[in-house]
Amino acid sequence: MNSRKIVTQFSKVPPSWMAPVFAMMLLLASGITAVNAQFTSGSDESDGALDFTGTEPGTTIKFDPAAYVDPAGNPRPLDTDGDNIYHFTSITIPEGLTVRLAADILGTTSVVWLATDVVVVDGVITLSGQRGPPHNEVRLPAIAGAGGYNGGVGGAGASHAFPGDGPGAGKIGRDTEDNDRGDGGGAGHATAGGSGPENLGGPAYGNNFLLPLLGGSGGAGGIVRGGANGGGGGAGGGAFLLASTVSISLNGEIVANGGNGGNGGSFNEGGSGSGGAIRLMSPVISGTGALSANGGTPGGRHGGAPGRIRVETTELTFTGSISPAAFFAAPGLVFLPEDTPALRITKVGGQDVSPNPTGSFVIPDVTIDAIGEITIEMAGSNIPVETVINLRIISESGSIVEVDSTPLGGTLEASTATATATLPHGFSRIFIEASWDTTPAE
Repeated sequence: MNSRKIVTQFSKVPPSWMAPVFAMMLLLASGITAVNAQFTSGSDESDGALDFTGTEPGTTIKFDPAAYVDPAGNPRPLDTDGDNIYHFTSITIPEGLTVRLAADILGTTSVVWLATDVVVVDGVITLSGQRGPPHNEVRLPAIAGAGGYNGGVGGAGASHAFPGDGPGAGKIGRDTEDNDRGDGGGAGHATAGGSGPENLGGPAYGNNFLLPLLGGSGGAGGIVRGGANGGGGGAGGGAFLLASTVSISLNGEIVANGGNGGNGGSFNEGGSGSGGAIRLMSPVISGTGALSANGGTPGGRHGGAPGRIRVETTELTFTGSISPAAFFAAPGLVFLPEDTPALRITKVGGQDVSPNPTGSFVIPDVTIDAIGEITIEMAGSNIPVETVINLRIISESGSIVEVDSTPLGGTLEASTATATATLPHGFSRIFIEASWDTTPAE
């Protein structure tokens, strides 16, 4: 039996497409006076009230929509369609309670909580990434906040170090006499990540509108250097949208910080994860609490970049702390238009892939028990037909295989493509990307 495990996927669309869309968002934001007075979150109330009243103070709840129990003790699964968009009536997070939204349960898709009534956060909602494991701990990736990306594992013995995950992933160094170069690079987000002399930091990405809403990326693991193992890269902070038709009261905290890089054994520290993204939308936002989406501090020299915070309201009385500095605006679009390009892996070796893969090394998204080439199936929407998809397959040993798909076939609204590849034994990650020319035909 040759067990091969597929643990994550990441897709993106080309900057040439993104630029005109974000220009359009700016245009809409400049003329929203009539819309603001009638802002609604868009919740259909199908998930009822989210209420943790009665939970013992000091408790940390790892939020699992399949295991939610209401204050009366009734099990009530949430988000039954699995898209990470929750349709609540009201939301109550009491003081002394911490609710953690983690990528190993909720995946790399941003988390959206919509409410038709009041939202009260007196406790803590955390989507912070985990710190990278030090060189003397178990070699596992640091887990991101939901909507963010995991950190890369550090090198150990004959096993390679890994870069982080995500669009701003930190890069791995190499063993030289320059001590900085054994460290993993810090992840980028609002800015580039900490890099050292070899430019190992991840690139900046995203935009100030937080459309689309993207979490923080993972820092790279430190290499094996001088016989000592490398520290793991810190994970990225998550991505969270909280919207209420009535009001948001924040006297607690909403946190989406990047995780710190793990300590190495000898100039081979892990890079830190970058901060995530937090977006609040409501006619009234009040409170004295805190919002934070900071990058992780480095285990060595390579810190993670800050994330982004956006606050959209017409009546702001919030006097708490915000770090990094927020972007303020009146409420605008909750989601990107329906014709936004999208791309995902639907099947690997004939097995279905969840629309929201977790990327977990503990519970892989797909396990393949077969030898030889397998077929990878993908689906796209609002991407021109005949576009070829590039697949980048990274194994846990550090080897990288790149293959191209067949051209997308079907229609602009719904297209499919396939690719074939032979996967090595053990864990592998698949990243997918489509690029196309948006220049108008003459």
